[in-house]
Amino acid sequence: MKRLWVWFAALAGIGLLVVIVLTVISGAQYRSTEEQGLDPIYAADWIVAGTYAGMALFAVGLIALAVTGIVAFVRQRRSDDQAETGH
Repeated sequence: MKRLWVWFAALAGIGLLVVIVLTVISGAQYRSTEEQGLDPIYAADWIVAGTYAGMALFAVGLIALAVTGIVAFVRQRRSDDQAETGH
C-alpha cells in the first residue's frame, strides 16, 4: 500500500510540476511578445495541451491518493475490530 502512495504522490507531483513549468513558459512568451510592442496572442496549442495533461495527472494522482488512504483506513479499522472480537 505504501508503494502505491509513493507512486500516486509522484504522479500528482509530476502533474503539478508540468503545470507550473508550462505556466511560467507561457508567461515568459506573453511578456516577450508584449515587450516587442506586439499584441499578445493566445498560448501555443502545445502549452495548453500540456497544461491540461498536467492538471489531469495531478487530479488523478490526488484522487488515487484519497482512495488509497480511505482503503487503508478501512482495512486498519477492520483488522482492529477483528482483533478485539477474536475473529
